[in-house]
Amino acid sequence: MRKTAKLVASCLAAGLVLALGSGVHAGTPAVYLTSPLPPIQWQQSFGGTGHDTLWCLQQTAGGGFILGGSSRSVAGTGNKTSPNYGGPDFWVVRVDADGGKLWDKSFGGSDNDYLESLQQTSDGGFILGGWSSSLAGTGNKTSPNYGNYDFWVVRLDGEGNMLWDKSFGGSSIDYLLCLQQISDGGFILGGLSSSDAGTGNKTSPDYGGGDFWVVRLDAGGNKLWDKSFGGNHDEWLRSLQQTSDGGFILGGESYSATGTGNKTSPNYQGYDFWVVRLDADGNKLWDKSFGGSDHDELYSLQQTSDGGFIVGGCSESSGGTGNKTSPNYGGSDFWVVRLNAGGNKLWDKSFGGSNYDYLFSLQQTSDGGFILSGCSGSAVGTGNKTSPKYGSYDFWVVRLDAAGNKLWDDSFGGSNNDYLRSLQQTSEGGFVLGGYSESAAGTGNKTSPKYGTSYNCDLWVVKLDAGVVAVNEGETAAASGTFLDPDTTHTVTMTASIGTITQVGTNNGTWSWSYAATDGPSQSGIVTITASDVLDTTSMFTFNLVVNNVAPVFDAGNDTFVYVAPTGGAAFSRTITFTDPGTDVWSGSVNWGDGPDDEPLTIDQASKSFDLNHTYTTEGAYAVTVTVNDDDGGTCTDTFVVQSDWSVIGDVNGDCTVDIFDAIFIRSRFGSNSATGDNWRADVNADGRINILDLIFVRKRLNTQCP
Repeated sequence: MRKTAKLVASCLAAGLVLALGSGVHAGTPAVYLTSPLPPIQWQQSFGGTGHDTLWCLQQTAGGGFILGGSSRSVAGTGNKTSPNYGGPDFWVVRVDADGGKLWDKSFGGSDNDYLESLQQTSDGGFILGGWSSSLAGTGNKTSPNYGNYDFWVVRLDGEGNMLWDKSFGGSSIDYLLCLQQISDGGFILGGLSSSDAGTGNKTSPDYGGGDFWVVRLDAGGNKLWDKSFGGNHDEWLRSLQQTSDGGFILGGESYSATGTGNKTSPNYQGYDFWVVRLDADGNKLWDKSFGGSDHDELYSLQQTSDGGFIVGGCSESSGGTGNKTSPNYGGSDFWVVRLNAGGNKLWDKSFGGSNYDYLFSLQQTSDGGFILSGCSGSAVGTGNKTSPKYGSYDFWVVRLDAAGNKLWDDSFGGSNNDYLRSLQQTSEGGFVLGGYSESAAGTGNKTSPKYGTSYNCDLWVVKLDAGVVAVNEGETAAASGTFLDPDTTHTVTMTASIGTITQVGTNNGTWSWSYAATDGPSQSGIVTITASDVLDTTSMFTFNLVVNNVAPVFDAGNDTFVYVAPTGGAAFSRTITFTDPGTDVWSGSVNWGDGPDDEPLTIDQASKSFDLNHTYTTEGAYAVTVTVNDDDGGTCTDTFVVQSDWSVIGDVNGDCTVDIFDAIFIRSRFGSNSATGDNWRADVNADGRINILDLIFVRKRLNTQCP
């Protein structure tokens, strides 16, 4: 078999797919956001000092997440608390809605156990699936080992405690790569099998090197039937889903020739996408191949809202070979094929750059478009990739509209390798990304820690917050996107709940929106962009407008010393102006440093200014604190010192007489900073500068003496 361990990928279980929202259907205009990109809401790493990989994840009831993969780390290293039983174990991590870990559990035996797929079950528990070479009675594995590797299924309750485990396989290699709980409460399992019929508990035939192998279980994990599909070479079943009619759709890749085994569709060259449609009893209805002149490997599929299918994976084939029409940009590209309900191709699209880009997961989004995810080694600006490259491989996410046109792409990663294996749109419209990372915190846009030593990986989860436009008050919020109507005779009208919207095009075009933000956070809220056609059918896109408050800013002047000379009491006076871009109401206070209480400021709201006036009756240095607040919680504070030391104005050397020696002192400090050292003594007019005006001030008062 050609595959390497790197390409033995998990599939996104169909049970992880969210139901589509407000029915995008043929004839309804659709609206999409292209800018700004969804920001990172949070990111978390999980692992120990060994090698830990995430292959699958799902949002759970209540808004948290369940993560699954394999771990070689021992308990007590990093943030892993569950034991290691031998080799890699199934490792499951439960986190809350903010990514905080609730618990982690390990399942395995004395050999190798690889978790590929999981799903929360209808009773709030979990079903796990992967492949195992461990013997029964080692670790916490109780089911037998039939051959080299077997399908291994583990059933958990809601707290992660094992309820049962089951093995399925024959005398050779059997890799479970995907599973789903189905409508009757049982389970459908899928993967690759090279075992002969009649060995272990496998009853279906082996057609070639490795076949699609499908196993149907009841709710208790008992086998109802198993089926094989393939030809004279290798087939890898990587993704499956129960379809709306109770049957099943299978997807993977095939190297076999047509007419061998039970395969009827052609082989174009190397591996092709291979899609097989079954009825509820596992009987084949049809099979279809998609590919070109090189290797094309299908990793993920889903039935779409119109009853068709979206399939995706990696393609090395050139456009115009086989039945592939989209171009090849580099070594390998994301390749997406849209099918109708009969498995006939509607369109195909390629996304990538000059290097290798691997698509491992896709999903139809609530607006009828699609989200693609995997990893990318390509540089920005090559092919049709526009997002940056941070390390050797990065998480790469590509957003499409319903017609397969790219809306945006974004990268996440650090300075090393980061492999994105699973993605899901979350209940609030955002996205959760999961994979494994070798990169250190603080490189690229990765901020969560690395626990694995050297080249060992951690589970890495990134939560994106969809549809957020954030600005500061005083700025203009902006967003842009596209719209289209499947009926090309219809004219689409774009409107916005607030702000100004401009559209270019009448049926298939672009829109841009803007809004002058003047007061945060009171102007924050939901913005609705609506596309309507002549039949009054509408599609709405909503996003969160976040207007951040900006605090007032001012500088009270000299931050260290201001010289004020008393004559029966020192009168201090200053006018302060502040800036604030918001339409706020301001208040403030001042503490003069010669008493315990703050005094309220009288603020001129129109000019954003206030006067400071105070008389000191005692010599000394007084720390003055001035605070200005806005009505949204913003605050600015500045401090300075008023120095009141001299009984005679101009007596800078303190000998109780204004004379030539005071003038000499001032002349020696010309041009100096009045806030440095004792220079404040020479700033007799308290204007913050030592210059000729201070000298004139003293000369007018020569021979003045203390009373």
